[in-house]
Amino acid sequence: MLEYDLMTASELVLKKLADSGFQVNAVLDGISELQADAKILDFAMSPRETLVHLSECCVAFNETCQGIDHNWGTYTSSAATLADLKTEFDALRTEVVSRVADDEKVLKAASGFIVLHEAYHVGQLALLRLHLDSEWNAYSIYNH
Repeated sequence: MLEYDLMTASELVLKKLADSGFQVNAVLDGISELQADAKILDFAMSPRETLVHLSECCVAFNETCQGIDHNWGTYTSSAATLADLKTEFDALRTEVVSRVADDEKVLKAASGFIVLHEAYHVGQLALLRLHLDSEWNAYSIYNH
């Protein structure tokens, strides 16, 4: 028999949101404005494009929670710099976290639109970081 309380589904999703958010910030930490448009392959996303895309994922999550079907590819950012884009993304992501509640639809959307999606792109960005700087510590993305 377990001697401790297990996390609720909401608590687990919030923990996973914190983990993936940490990883996004960690993998982008140190990317310069000059590196913001770097790509490992011509058809891959740059860090700037990835942040715009992850911002759109936040918008899509918020719309889904409101019962709106998101029209993918319609999100645009007015951010002039990578730092501005990070600020915009952080604000959108804060709204995502604030919506997490004991609601199956919301929890599934947070897991799919945000947690798993961010993890996928963190892997891509980590490979780019290693390509740009072989001394970059790939373990720095882990929040232990």
